Amino acid sequence: PAAPTLEDCLDCAFEDWECPFAATSAHVLQYLNFTHQIGACWDEFPSDANVMAVDLDVECAFGDDLDCSNPQTRDFGNISMLDGCSRVGVGSPALVNETCSWRCRASRQIAHCEWAFRPPPGLPDVAGALEACWVTPTAIGSDRVEVSVVCRPSESARTWAQMEESIAKFNDMVDELQSNASKVPNVMIDHLFDSVLPAMRKQILNAEETPESIRDMDEPEMLRPLDKKWNEFGRQLRNMQGQVKVLQERIVGLDDQAISKLQANEEEIVELLGKVQVMLDVFESKRPPPSPTFRDGRRENMESDNTRKGRRFVLFGVVVLFVILCGTCAALAIICMTLRQVRKNLAANSSAAPPRHAPMHPGDALEGGDSNAVVVGRAIEGSARAAASPRPLPSGRSPAAESGTGKARAA
Repeated sequence: PAAPTLEDCLDCAFEDWECPFAATSAHVLQYLNFTHQIGACWDEFPSDANVMAVDLDVECAFGDDLDCSNPQTRDFGNISMLDGCSRVGVGSPALVNETCSWRCRASRQIAHCEWAFRPPPGLPDVAGALEACWVTPTAIGSDRVEVSVVCRPSESARTWAQMEESIAKFNDMVDELQSNASKVPNVMIDHLFDSVLPAMRKQILNAEETPESIRDMDEPEMLRPLDKKWNEFGRQLRNMQGQVKVLQERIVGLDDQAISKLQANEEEIVELLGKVQVMLDVFESKRPPPSPTFRDGRRENMESDNTRKGRRFVLFGVVVLFVILCGTCAALAIICMTLRQVRKNLAANSSAAPPRHAPMHPGDALEGGDSNAVVVGRAIEGSARAAASPRPLPSGRSPAAESGTGKARAA
């Protein structure tokens, strides 16, 4: 469908961008209706409340063979619609913000771009607030591109806005009642019947998603905005339930008819809360397990550090005990060897020589073969013969022969 104009849609949001360069292959009309669409080389899906994402297979679309380990070798040219562009009229918050990043899927490089749209003023920033958005580029000459962005709010968003307005008015009435309890708040109860609950009922009962459709969804990006929306339903209903209890306490004994109306309102609120809780239980069953927080990770790191320190301490103790045991065994071995050697030496000495002052038998030769040795206090046999026998001369002749020779010389 064609993008609406200001004359066609008074509550639509409009925004213009200027790009100081020539149009590229990325500058084509984009119609985003916040549903899941699949093309030959792209996958389009809502990734959050009023956020559309597009995953583009670069190799399929452009034939670029990119390595997943180094995606920075290619920029987002021909991929990004608003990269390098500036918004016209910066006085108000931007209607759209575009971000692009690289992802790797099945060893193929994927360009992931997201367009985050802001609902018009007065509308809630919840899933389903926008019916559709149009991003329309127009080439101006050969060196400039103008991009217009238009978003149409959904009927659900209009009803939600009316519901929030009714709830705000109801809360103001409760505050006024607390300051002046003498008022009989029939107007408050009528407002609750005529405005607040009907708007809430319409939002819940006319919702497109059902427990069965949520169970069939597997994409976390599509589940996240719906989860947030139904949690907001529950928050509003619980807040309304609390306000009804405040009213009941304030008007006790003042108006029985008003109390009956409040009870009827409270029963419907409980019924709607039951329907919301069914949806919340389905979302809870689809929600992935929470990732560990920084504190949990820090606690796990501290526990692992303590475990490692304990293991090191035990290992150190085992090593020290092993060294002590080895040293003790070595010392005992040395002592045993020393004692054994001393014992051997003592045994050898006792078998090799007699006692120091032990008497010797006559005729025993002393060490060196000298038979003329004398033992203290006792002459050894043969000493008399030794004294009588002449001492040999150095030449080997006897004294008698030497004396005969002398006599011959004298004659």
